Amino acid sequence: MLADAQSSMRHNYINGGPGVFISGLVWLIAAIVTTFIGFNGGIIAFFIGGMLIHPVSALVENKMKQEAAVPDKGLIRLSLLTLPLLFGGLFLAYILSVQNQALFYPVMAIVIGLRYVAFQRIYGLNVFIILGTLLSFVGALFLLRQLETVFVVPIVVGVVELFFGTYLTRRKLT
Repeated sequence: MLADAQSSMRHNYINGGPGVFISGLVWLIAAIVTTFIGFNGGIIAFFIGGMLIHPVSALVENKMKQEAAVPDKGLIRLSLLTLPLLFGGLFLAYILSVQNQALFYPVMAIVIGLRYVAFQRIYGLNVFIILGTLLSFVGALFLLRQLETVFVVPIVVGVVELFFGTYLTRRKLT
């Protein structure tokens, strides 16, 4: 039963690939805005872009699907249950960034990484554990090393997500 539900989620959301890819674009846009306009502009771009990930990826997924599929409501609810982690992490990252701007993106990388780990259960794909662990590792590395280059983390996360998003989107649907 769970395997069938995960299969419907993979089919309906193209393995989650478009969402991961678009998230990567948001991270890269935030890096560009942070570099050329400033940190506050980068946070605004990150926040607005983050709100657009689901609707834009839904448009892409609808264009890519060859036949309609009904996603599993239980697994959709599970994905929605990860949103408090996301919003709590955004709040924490922002509060910490008031003291030190270099903390914002590493904390968000850890939060997004933890959220992706839950996607393994939603899609039944172990690649989300790898993606989530990698993003959390990137965030933790920059936090522990106290690296001050604010724009580097969103570039690294953006590139990683573009790679995984492409892989997931091109991966054969099962």
